[in-house]
Amino acid sequence: MEKIIKAKCHKKIKDTYFIVIKSQNKKQYLSKYKKGDTFILWKNNEIDLDLESLNKMNEIVNEFDSIVSKLSIDKYQIMDSSINYLQNESNNYDFMIQENDSIKLLKNKHIHEALEKLTRTNNDLVQSDLSKNALYQLALNKKDILMQLGIKLFYDLLPQDEIKELFPNLPEEYNKEYIIKVNDTLEYLLLAGGYKIAHRPGFAMKGSTRLFWTINPHTKCGVDASRLDKEEILLETLENH
Repeated sequence: MEKIIKAKCHKKIKDTYFIVIKSQNKKQYLSKYKKGDTFILWKNNEIDLDLESLNKMNEIVNEFDSIVSKLSIDKYQIMDSSINYLQNESNNYDFMIQENDSIKLLKNKHIHEALEKLTRTNNDLVQSDLSKNALYQLALNKKDILMQLGIKLFYDLLPQDEIKELFPNLPEEYNKEYIIKVNDTLEYLLLAGGYKIAHRPGFAMKGSTRLFWTINPHTKCGVDASRLDKEEILLETLENH
């Protein structure tokens, strides 16, 4: 086959990995692979792999297994299904859904994006009744406030006045700049909660990052960037005042 440019493993059933391959000519193949094989299965045809492609396949499935290994700890179980998630370095999430012998990964997803996909395929795990929503119950177990709020937002269960109550003006002692790690959900909550966030233009971004924002919890003002040299404040701190 043509040289593999990109490959992504999104599912495993027993010992078979399901991998989407993008080749040099920009074609995409949904293939199957087992560790130890020197070929992939594509449309029931065996396609031999050269050494470089074989190494790529093993790298992809080993990465899949590594993520699954981390997500297999403290997962939330319902009957024969389970779910878990971890926040990754880009401030998004990796989700694992396990059903009998099938393991699926949703990698690097925002909360809303993941819930859209899960709602289409795993209605027994995620639903608007939060008492029966496995992901929400897992977030409660983890004491993950941001995930809880993101799920409530998705199901339209978080009124605007409640969002504003989450982010009151903190006392004078907080009248200084902090940095806070943000993703799409927290950005929405801060803005809906009354924060005035100025935009730092691209030409002024040298030495800065948009993964963190600079905020003042007393004045509820801020900037959508940070130099990473200030004290970080956690969402729990905001909620507890």
